[in-house]
Amino acid sequence: MSSSQRSESGHSFLKKYVDKKNSLTDFITRFNRALAYQRHAELVANHIDINKKPRVSSASMMENQMLQIYTKKIFLLFQKEIEQSHFYTYSKRTSSDDVKVYTVQRFEPGNSFDRQRQVTYCTSSDCISCSCRVFDFDASELVDDASLTDARSTFLLGEFQSLCIRVKDIDNGSDIGMSRNKTREETQVVQDPNPVRAKGYGKRLKSGKEKTLSQSSRQCRACGNNGHDKRTFPTLQNRLDNTLSLQYPHNALDLHYPYDAPNP
Repeated sequence: MSSSQRSESGHSFLKKYVDKKNSLTDFITRFNRALAYQRHAELVANHIDINKKPRVSSASMMENQMLQIYTKKIFLLFQKEIEQSHFYTYSKRTSSDDVKVYTVQRFEPGNSFDRQRQVTYCTSSDCISCSCRVFDFDASELVDDASLTDARSTFLLGEFQSLCIRVKDIDNGSDIGMSRNKTREETQVVQDPNPVRAKGYGKRLKSGKEKTLSQSSRQCRACGNNGHDKRTFPTLQNRLDNTLSLQYPHNALDLHYPYDAPNP
């Protein structure tokens, strides 16, 4: 199974539990519930495969061997195909050095024989095709555990023994340093992403003192300095006071409020 098929299978399974309209809390709850259901189903399937063995329908060595290899669900499918194969008859029609043609026919109990199909086998390319156009595959890519020859069995046994010796050497510590170095080289450190300030990001409320200090002081248009404006410029204010005191020297209280003195 390819990676895309695995992802599509996972998506179809999770669509039964989660939806795009769910909130974050609801999504996490539903996701955990889906995982719990999946793990429970796996435990039930393992219990059935270990403790409940299906019955064999014949004394075939292939069927007994597949009973020990396949799970119960897959074995029932295999057993059904074995039973259906008993309804077919075949005969060799033509044969040459590279091509062999067989005639395959299905027998129905109520309808006698079905129409004939021609299966062509090319020995040079190891390809099989049928006249029904339903299947056409390369036999070299087909791996059938039930049809292992003695040579293949011997080869697999030798590979398994070498693997056991390799595991034993690792347990003894001969390849511990090499395995550790390989693990360190292949380990990739994934760091947390940088935080992003999006629109509407929350800000801290400032106090009145911080707001006053953060505000820029006014700039005077007369002198160009900060801290005052043209109306409160000290030099102009002193000049205005001196002018008023010269014009109205009657009372200090009347400096800022001039009035016309009554005629004697």
